[in-house]
Amino acid sequence: MKRGIALAAACCMMLLPLAGCSQEATIYDAENTVDNDYRGNYDPETEGSWTEDIVIDGKLDDELWQNKSYYTCGYAEDPENLYATYRLTAFPGETGVFIGGQSYDTDIRRTDSYGSFAPDYNTGWEIYFFCLEKGTDQTIEQPTVIRDYVMVDANGSIVFMTGLRGAGEVYVEGEIGSGETVGMSFELFIPYTELGVSTENGTPDVFNMLPIYRTYLPGSSMATRMSLNPFPWIYTPGYYRFDQNGYQNADAEGAVVGDMPSGFAKSANWDVSRESEGIVESKGVQWQFIYFRDIYAANAIVKTNVRLKGTLGNDSDPKAGLMVMDTSQNYFSFFLNDNYFDDEADAFTGLSYTTLLSSGWTMQGVGTDEMLDEPLEEVQLVMVKRGASFDFYANGKKVYSCTQTAFTSSVYVGFYSLSANAVYSDYAASAFETEEELAAIAAEMGIEL
Repeated sequence: MKRGIALAAACCMMLLPLAGCSQEATIYDAENTVDNDYRGNYDPETEGSWTEDIVIDGKLDDELWQNKSYYTCGYAEDPENLYATYRLTAFPGETGVFIGGQSYDTDIRRTDSYGSFAPDYNTGWEIYFFCLEKGTDQTIEQPTVIRDYVMVDANGSIVFMTGLRGAGEVYVEGEIGSGETVGMSFELFIPYTELGVSTENGTPDVFNMLPIYRTYLPGSSMATRMSLNPFPWIYTPGYYRFDQNGYQNADAEGAVVGDMPSGFAKSANWDVSRESEGIVESKGVQWQFIYFRDIYAANAIVKTNVRLKGTLGNDSDPKAGLMVMDTSQNYFSFFLNDNYFDDEADAFTGLSYTTLLSSGWTMQGVGTDEMLDEPLEEVQLVMVKRGASFDFYANGKKVYSCTQTAFTSSVYVGFYSLSANAVYSDYAASAFETEEELAAIAAEMGIEL
């Protein structure tokens, strides 16, 4: 099973929407061969291989990859997918974890002047990951030292930054630096023995991963990270999860909320099993986001019913509601706040909004003239965004208006929760251009503005 170390590139790479042959690609000679030390000197032939029917050649063309669910990602500011995009999956095997990634990128580059491995300059992936033993609760926050880190680049380098060992290959279709590449892909196997994971009770249920892709935007001379996860890489419950079927949280066909077709992906702790019924549930500690799949606009209306079931983790003040987020991952949200719930009246006495910008974070209560006369079980929230102007409604009452100049332009629209087990139902969202169009959309949603 042991493969050569040099980067192999040839015709007819298996790329889903770009399938077919392109120009003859470059095969790198010994002068450009990557030092095997980068791989950690792991030899599958002598130290234990895998039983799955996979040849590690970087191409993702084995049948075992074809039926997996893939995490997909593009640039948030590129709704037409004109820049690079990629897909990635992983799954726990019998003796270790397999990771496979595939990009669609016409401008793959490498920078030899920085050495054979230049993470800030070469096209490629950086992947943070960790694996827990079978039966472990994945929603519990883990120590930050648990995560491992591998970098993969267009030179064929696979560098385990945290000292692991594994077997892998990288494949590029097209001549690197030509501006006419089709894409690149890689395959990687990491034994459980390297991950420090016992399989005494069976193979792990889940593999946790945060992938990032480095590429060049049109006209740019510097590689740009495609990092679209609105939570820190140190926050382990937010990592995307991959099981035997691949990406565990993949959207169902025809989904209304979930991952944006290009741009942001929902955080990990969402139950989307009832999305076909118009119901999704937040089940994660800390902050969680999920997006309306086709909304990226300066003017939008969004509604949902929110049922706040309780807190998760150690936060005694769970929050759940609506949010907008820009391409820099600044967000503004309007939500139910358990701190404003009156137990005696069994009603909310107010709501809150929060703003998270690169310059700082603020949260403010939104008082109402009278208590919201609905119980904790369910409250309808509506947000109307007209450029920088926002109107908020709760159970049909207009409760607050404000201006947020940081969100004047187009934004993504979705749900936000903080340490809340919250159920969202009867939701809808739409962009609009004119007040007449807004009025018609609101009437169709059953909302009186």
